[in-house]
Amino acid sequence: MVTLLVGCAEAPAAPSPDVRVPIPELLASLGGTCQQGVFTQFSATDGWACHTTVEFHSNDALLQSAVAVAAGEWSVRLQSTGFGELPEFSTTTTPSFAEATVTGTALGTVFCGDWNKDTRLLRVLSGADCTGFDNTDALSNLLLHEVGHAVGWTGTLTDKVVFNTRAADHCVMNLADDASINGSVCQHAIEGALAAYGLVPYDASTFFSTPFVVNSALPLLSHTLAIGNSATLSPGALVLERSGVVSGTEYAYTWTTSASGVASVSSAGVVTAVGAGTATIRATPAAGAGYLLAHPFRVTGRTSTITVPPPAPEILLDEVPVITEGYHTFTYIGPGTSGPLTWTIDDSRTTTINPDTTFTTPGWTATVYITAGSYTLRVTAAGIIHDFPVCTGTSDPNLNGGKGAAGTDAVANCPPPESE
Repeated sequence: MVTLLVGCAEAPAAPSPDVRVPIPELLASLGGTCQQGVFTQFSATDGWACHTTVEFHSNDALLQSAVAVAAGEWSVRLQSTGFGELPEFSTTTTPSFAEATVTGTALGTVFCGDWNKDTRLLRVLSGADCTGFDNTDALSNLLLHEVGHAVGWTGTLTDKVVFNTRAADHCVMNLADDASINGSVCQHAIEGALAAYGLVPYDASTFFSTPFVVNSALPLLSHTLAIGNSATLSPGALVLERSGVVSGTEYAYTWTTSASGVASVSSAGVVTAVGAGTATIRATPAAGAGYLLAHPFRVTGRTSTITVPPPAPEILLDEVPVITEGYHTFTYIGPGTSGPLTWTIDDSRTTTINPDTTFTTPGWTATVYITAGSYTLRVTAAGIIHDFPVCTGTSDPNLNGGKGAAGTDAVANCPPPESE
């Protein structure tokens, strides 16, 4: 009895990873609930198996190796879509563990073959044995085509009529019926399988002849931006799966940010730093005429990480230089602390007592009375040191050009500020 390894949530109760369930029982257990869609243009959908592992075995070492490559390619394609209801492919060296048997030859230049869904037999033929076969190609392409049948990709010649192309029964498998790859069809190798699962909307008249976009020409660079600064992100034009780009699509993206309080982004990809933190900027491709968007690119797009560091800590004063005697407020700007802020203030006119003043405030500000004179105040808070010039009016007639009052000369004669 041919069996399948089951990992689907709808399988019979609590099977161990090594329990193998006969195909009829498997299909009955699935009951159409494992996201098994119906590709309405194809004549059969039986055999679709979600969350299953299809294992191949061949007694021919060359075939076994070639099948392993094809199975690996399909597994990568299926899993890269981001959908969790899809099967996986692998090979096994133990015949009794195989869900599919591969028989035939790996010798030759042109190959053909077929898949029997009832016996789970993948047959590979070559040379004269391919007379009368509709699909012939190199071994790698032939196996890519036939391996796809293992999850139920079945069909008839009706498919050629429906799609009105010279594609073979399964264009998604990369084969044309004249033993060549038709450049006008088969632009995408995985979307057809997803359509068969009912995961991708499609128009049967254009689906297989419309090129698929799989990426952008450029990655999105990550940036570290200071608050208020900007950078322009450029993903470039949309890239087609086979080759080339879609011209004029450099701006065919929808932009979003994961944290608008950290970084904003415009419709043209201009990112502006708003506040400290980290934000993910995403450019999702926009739909357009003449191309379709493939998974997972159409969902994930391109992303960039924007890092905005907190502003450098500093001490500000409400008037610089100080030309007005009286109360003035110092403000500390920087990372938060867990308790009150301690301030020290040194007056450059007093060198024997340091610091002149030490006091603690509950918040981030300190208000002090600044007396008249021409001197420097060195202010320290949270390890930050800043020197502020003071040049207020004074009774000393020798200061400020003999004017003895605050004014233009007073500002000019202020000692230059210093900071450490």
